[in-house]
Amino acid sequence: MSTSLMLLMLAISWAESRFDPKAVSPKGAVGLFQLTPIAVQDARLVCPDIPKKPNLKDPNTNFSVAVCFVRVVANNYARNETELIIYYNGGIRQMNNYRTKRPLAAETRKYLKAVKTRLRLYRTAQADMNKMKRLLK
Repeated sequence: MSTSLMLLMLAISWAESRFDPKAVSPKGAVGLFQLTPIAVQDARLVCPDIPKKPNLKDPNTNFSVAVCFVRVVANNYARNETELIIYYNGGIRQMNNYRTKRPLAAETRKYLKAVKTRLRLYRTAQADMNKMKRLLK
């Protein structure tokens, strides 16, 4: 997995559950990445080895399914990182609103800001770590 994808997954997990593998939303989304049965179905398009009913309370399984779901979105729907983040939270309707310059739902706007802010922090930390590695060689 690329560093870029790993940092994005960290930012999404933070926004979804604050890294709580036991998180369950009022709508029934489960785990670190707050996955739903529909997300599992979509993820199976890229990763057919995912069971039809995976144990989403298991952090490793939740992560694996989320990565596959992000790949489905990236390969089939989103044109860029912003659209991918919007789709992850608000689905195709919110992504289409973004593309057509219509307003995003308040929840999606808040989510997008949270993920982008966290992603900037992670990217800065990664860049700083890379600088330190070069200095210590």
